[in-house]
Amino acid sequence: MGIVLTVTGVNTNDQLTVASHPFVTGDGPVAIRNVGGALPTSTPQFAPVTDYWVIVVDSTHFKLATSQANALLGTAIDITAVGSGTNLIEYGIPYRRARTYGVKQQVKSVDLNAMMDSLVAIYDKLTAQAQSVFGTGSPHGDRTLTIPASAFSADVASTYNLAGYRTLSAVGRGLAYIPLPAGKRIKSVTVWYDPQGASGVTPRLLRQTISSGAQNYIWQGSTDATGSAIESQTGAALNYTMLDTEFYAFEVAIGNAANRIWGATVTYDEPPT
Repeated sequence: MGIVLTVTGVNTNDQLTVASHPFVTGDGPVAIRNVGGALPTSTPQFAPVTDYWVIVVDSTHFKLATSQANALLGTAIDITAVGSGTNLIEYGIPYRRARTYGVKQQVKSVDLNAMMDSLVAIYDKLTAQAQSVFGTGSPHGDRTLTIPASAFSADVASTYNLAGYRTLSAVGRGLAYIPLPAGKRIKSVTVWYDPQGASGVTPRLLRQTISSGAQNYIWQGSTDATGSAIESQTGAALNYTMLDTEFYAFEVAIGNAANRIWGATVTYDEPPT
């Protein structure tokens, strides 16, 4: 299942302090993320979508390195300022980021990293722990992939609530990558959210070309600013085959910090070749 450790202290000797930890030097990858503030200033700069490896100091202190080789050599990331808010270290969790795959190539658990905040949150929101990353259903027909609220990273500070939704600390957007390999055909999408206030929520399906960075929206829902219950915006049948030169993500534009993102689903199949 993995573990999540709360960092109780950071110092410019490059050490992170926790109540206790299970690590030995070379363990990883681990991820670091921040709630309510800013990550420590470091060289290279810490980022929440990057893998790190552990250098143990003692049972409550450790440093982080940019690779397992550096960890074993004792070459730590240089921390120059402690940052603010709460820092969390996550380990044993299949984080994921956009990657490029060939047609019919399988995604394996070791390939998944960097986007999921917590395995617990993934398991809570997927229909069953046995469900594969490709969702449920016949491999030759429509299948459904669930994207939980915990998968949505934000361009402003955000909070993942244990009730299962994410809110942003200010107006911004949440972005969740779709971890499907090339060759799958997106047929429809649904985004679940709760407006909670004025200024609205606008869900979109984003496509970005890897080489140029050019972005466009395959689908955009209508902006909804009312309602007290969980609502959804569903895209019509898209029949868009994913290419290995692009990546795909849900983008949810938030016009009010109280608005909640509950997650999304993708219905897809694999067209005949």
